[in-house]
Amino acid sequence: MPFLDVEGGSVWYEEAGGGPPVLLLHSTLVDSRQWDDQMRSFSQQFRVIRFDLRGFGRSPMPTESYRPLEDVAALLRSLDAVPAALVGGSAGGALSLLFTLEHPEMVSALVLVASGAPRFDGWSDEVRALWEATEAALQQGDQERAQGLELGYWVPAGRFGEDGESDRRIALIAADNTRAAAEAEDFMEGPDTAPLERLGEIRVPTLVVLAGRDEPGIQAIGETVASGVPGAELVTIPGTDHLVNMRNPEHFDRVVAGFLADALR
Repeated sequence: MPFLDVEGGSVWYEEAGGGPPVLLLHSTLVDSRQWDDQMRSFSQQFRVIRFDLRGFGRSPMPTESYRPLEDVAALLRSLDAVPAALVGGSAGGALSLLFTLEHPEMVSALVLVASGAPRFDGWSDEVRALWEATEAALQQGDQERAQGLELGYWVPAGRFGEDGESDRRIALIAADNTRAAAEAEDFMEGPDTAPLERLGEIRVPTLVVLAGRDEPGIQAIGETVASGVPGAELVTIPGTDHLVNMRNPEHFDRVVAGFLADALR
């Protein structure tokens, strides 16, 4: 399996297809398997690359602090995939946004999917209470409870039909990342900038994808990005929650692949 040595560690990655490069960055609720469907569908038109953040999936747990943006840059350079379109979900969206501001010459297009944003302070009372409960569980050494609280808020089971296939996939991937969800992000160095204050600097085609049933703070971030980035597009996929592409991959693929085809031609 392919691993890339990065400063102080290594990351697992995978690529498929040909054409303009597209890098997929995953949520920290799961790992790069979030993008299984898109690796198959997007690779029919693009050179699709995904990787596991340190500690998630097949990437070893970090042992020292590091800047995930530098891992992204190192991966794209090593694969001769510059510039690339970035498609990031949740925390992966926040990284994509920061990377576009820090390395604009390395980005050809930007797709933010239910994205977070560092230094955003408009969270709902419900999510703030969630984070307090999660921290309390971690203080008690109960990583499974902490992860269960997060999953129950962001991607509650039972919403999406009787077969529960997306529920099972999410639960399986999350179970493999219990330690990462509790520990890995502590090694990530925080950003030096508040990206929502610099949206006017972004000059690449940008698409914001929101979920119809997501946390209000995520909705507010998406709307702020869509109004602040010149020419940005905003699409809401109804009947989905935080892991939009796993809940309705067909609708997601139509929207995002269509946008990328136009932006990268």
